[in-house]
Amino acid sequence: MKDRDCLKCLKQGTLFTQRDNLSVRIKPIPEDDRIGVPDPRVYKAEMAQKPSPQPKDDRHPTLAEIQAIRDWMGCENTDLSKGVTTERRLLDTDSGTVPVVLYSPGGSADRPVAVYFHGGGFFGGTTRVVENACKLLAERSGALVVSVDYALAPEHRFPEGLMQCWQAVHWVYTHAGELGVNPDKLAVMGDSAGGNLAIGCCMLDKESIIKMQILLYPCVLLNLAKADWNEAAYPMDAQYQPLLHGMVHSIGDSVPLLNAVYVDEPDKMDNPLISPLLADSLAAMPTTMIVAAEYDYLRLQNEQFALRLSEDKVDTLLYIYKGMGHSFFEHTGEFPQAEDCTNEAAEAIKSL
Repeated sequence: MKDRDCLKCLKQGTLFTQRDNLSVRIKPIPEDDRIGVPDPRVYKAEMAQKPSPQPKDDRHPTLAEIQAIRDWMGCENTDLSKGVTTERRLLDTDSGTVPVVLYSPGGSADRPVAVYFHGGGFFGGTTRVVENACKLLAERSGALVVSVDYALAPEHRFPEGLMQCWQAVHWVYTHAGELGVNPDKLAVMGDSAGGNLAIGCCMLDKESIIKMQILLYPCVLLNLAKADWNEAAYPMDAQYQPLLHGMVHSIGDSVPLLNAVYVDEPDKMDNPLISPLLADSLAAMPTTMIVAAEYDYLRLQNEQFALRLSEDKVDTLLYIYKGMGHSFFEHTGEFPQAEDCTNEAAEAIKSL
């Protein structure tokens, strides 16, 4: 099936449902309505993927081992955008110098602005990996997209990277006139660890300058001892069980490493700025869009977080992409689901 036909199927085949007060939209696999199977493009990519380097001791990794994993991260993707300009800046903030990339589609000074935080487990990833995704988001939404190259662990442990992200958000808000954006149309967005950082920024935002958060398969609970997780929630056809089992567990198995490099003291794991699912209340959160992947270890905590938000009367919308695994959003031009997700996020930003 050609990409344009896949996009049509993803849009028209969306299943609308409710879980208590939570609105859920389930995206189908375009060519396959079977239960327990991966999307064929994901299957192909997973079969071709080289295994991630593993440290000898994931609780005490060396910097060389961390760098090897950083070098392994990322994927091939394509620039589908048109007419988007790119500008690189260095922001001088209270949390140090923060590199950012601005993707502008042009437009009036009333346009929205989205501040984006890349994923990578708090210790990896770059703005380059999501550059094509951010450019397409800028074009489709009409918003200025500001991608933040925050400081990485373990060289910069919590809360250094988070504070740089928050300082970048505040800088965008206070420089809205210079940037040609409407400060009352400010969104934050991030994938995986970047989604965690986006939530952290909303928690640090005591003036409610952030009007929307778009969270792509965010990590919202790093203390897995408190996780309500059940493998039975992941249907797996026997033919694909080994592949899907590996997809689901790849993220869960990496959490001890994330904890070791991101947090210097185990007691901090329950801090809501690290594990927002443990926050006493989420009522102060802005309008929220959460995207989950069917075969992502984080899906269950994404669903739990979405339910918590809706229980606290936060306007929340949850998307679940069937047949997808973690990090699918960065596969622009390879997975039509990445483009569809961009379109959905763009419509959310337009609604500001």
